[in-house]
Amino acid sequence: LIVESGTPVIFLVDTRQREPVVAALRARGIGSVLDLSQAQVKPARWDFAQLADWYRYFDLHVPVVPGLRSGDINEGRNRIEFEVSDQTARIALESLLVPMDLPCYLVAITSP
Repeated sequence: LIVESGTPVIFLVDTRQREPVVAALRARGIGSVLDLSQAQVKPARWDFAQLADWYRYFDLHVPVVPGLRSGDINEGRNRIEFEVSDQTARIALESLLVPMDLPCYLVAITSP
């Protein structure tokens, strides 16, 4: 769940689950802060738990790469993003990730 331009957006692997998810969010008090009746639903490839599992996997299996500035789950893009300082760091990180045979669009590498 994120907010884009003031509108709640719920990313779901199964977009048919909008109503049960909205009900669950309301039960957790989210509906008192956001107007969930106007929430948009967008398809997601992975749920947050899957992204968190992948992120922990990388944390355990990818050594520190010089020039790796940050790594995080980007909920709005439904992927894990790593930021590197330069092309050398990008190549070093890619050389570690490519042999992992990761699913398409799971990881993005950005630079400032």
